Amino acid sequence: ILQTSGATGQPRGVEVSHASVLHAVDNYAVMAAIVPEDRFTMLTTPAYLAAHSAVLGALLNGACLLPFDVRTLGLAAMADWLEQEALTIYQSPPSLFRAFARQLPKGRVFPSLRFLRLGGEPVLLSDLELFREHFSPNAQFFNTFGISEAGGNVAYLRTDRESAFAGPLLPIGSPSEGQDVFLADDFGKP
Repeated sequence: ILQTSGATGQPRGVEVSHASVLHAVDNYAVMAAIVPEDRFTMLTTPAYLAAHSAVLGALLNGACLLPFDVRTLGLAAMADWLEQEALTIYQSPPSLFRAFARQLPKGRVFPSLRFLRLGGEPVLLSDLELFREHFSPNAQFFNTFGISEAGGNVAYLRTDRESAFAGPLLPIGSPSEGQDVFLADDFGKP
């Protein structure tokens, strides 16, 4: 049972099957092309759904998982930690990434990071601009959209340095492998 507040803001428990979590982690492994040499950030509590992707994504693929307590150590120390530990996969909520990247000095780049995944909140176009400023031209940027009831991501958007978007928010992208997404009215009809 995962604790979530989702769109309601009211905490509640959501029953999630092991199979749905494993499906989401398998999709993540393919999306990020995870290999044993990868080094994952773990910046959120293990109770957060996205942490399951980091923990299981790393462990089920032989990669390394490195926790960092942002509240205790601070955003400024996180930059040195990312570099010293040669982290390759970064994931966090967009607000944490935004706060981190905005305090970086101009020209600070993280060459070992090859994959950045944001999710759990709306991703802003300015987040993509911060990514382009501080990450390698070879790095990939993913906006992921998930719901606790599905055990993980149901859609994602992969962007590159040339991707252009209108408006202040990035779209959530296309359904993940094995997922169907449709819009329903108040009566549950497409």
